[in-house]
Amino acid sequence: MAVLFSAFAESRACIWDSDTLAMEQARFPGMLDVMGGNFPRHSPEFYAWRIERVRVLLVKDPRNATLRDDLSVALHKLGRHAEAIQVMLDSLAITPNRYETLSNLGTFTIYTGDLPASRVWLQKALAINPNAHFGREKYQLWLVEYLMLRADPASVPEITDRLPPYSFAKVRENYAEFVMFQQGKASGWLEEDARGAALRGVLGMMLFADYQNPVLLEALGDILEQGDPRKNAVHMAEQAYALARDLYGEKTAAERLDRKTKEADSSYSSKSAPDLKKLKKAMSEAQTAGKALAKRVREDELKWIASGQDAGREFEKKYLGASTPTVEFRAGK
Repeated sequence: MAVLFSAFAESRACIWDSDTLAMEQARFPGMLDVMGGNFPRHSPEFYAWRIERVRVLLVKDPRNATLRDDLSVALHKLGRHAEAIQVMLDSLAITPNRYETLSNLGTFTIYTGDLPASRVWLQKALAINPNAHFGREKYQLWLVEYLMLRADPASVPEITDRLPPYSFAKVRENYAEFVMFQQGKASGWLEEDARGAALRGVLGMMLFADYQNPVLLEALGDILEQGDPRKNAVHMAEQAYALARDLYGEKTAAERLDRKTKEADSSYSSKSAPDLKKLKKAMSEAQTAGKALAKRVREDELKWIASGQDAGREFEKKYLGASTPTVEFRAGK
């Protein structure tokens, strides 16, 4: 009986006290800022300006791949994904097998719903540069494969055929479990280094692609919730799930996230503990600060554009550096 109780305590139960939130924030600094959008990011007007500027520059230098990257990303940021893809396909015709082009295609095709194409592009990019973006690319590939498995297991038979029947359901529903499966770990938790790398991968996608993407927020919650209760962050995971639930806005996703939230609830002793209120308040403050920062950035960029300045250079000078939240992971002890 003592052994059974000890195993349960180690696996799921987690004592909640006044240090809980502080410990989570110490392990995952900058997490709430990323989730709340409290980091410098360009305005829509900036991307419209960049499109016009780059097109002028491309007339003089039509084979410049970096300019084509800038043009495609600006189009993508404004929701013009098909145009962004075409720019990259044209670039690929000029410079075949270029990592940056393949990587962009892998990202843009996610937003058009073509996950099989995204998978192919990302695989090609990783074959050229496996450690690009500090190793973040493979987590994007795994996210695409996870979404394909979740939507239609038959679409990834080489993955489905390797999945043991007892783990099929949990791997199909939880990104952290899928990462663990891809790393060859059949049971237990992700190793701390592996979980830290997965967190950096997902947070990097949120910072540089879309912090309000419900798929990324759900994946973030999966990684935060998974692992040794003494070292995870189930309370932050719940916040990620709540944000994702609101952004999905559809029944199937809501039911799935409700199940995940209930699972996270079982990891601590009191849902009414004071720290939960503090965490929700901190999340709200990060969102408010993020909106204020976005407003300031937009005002500055409109001013720079109107005065004929290089808005990209001015943005870098004023905003990049200390104001960007860290996404470092610090293992608990």
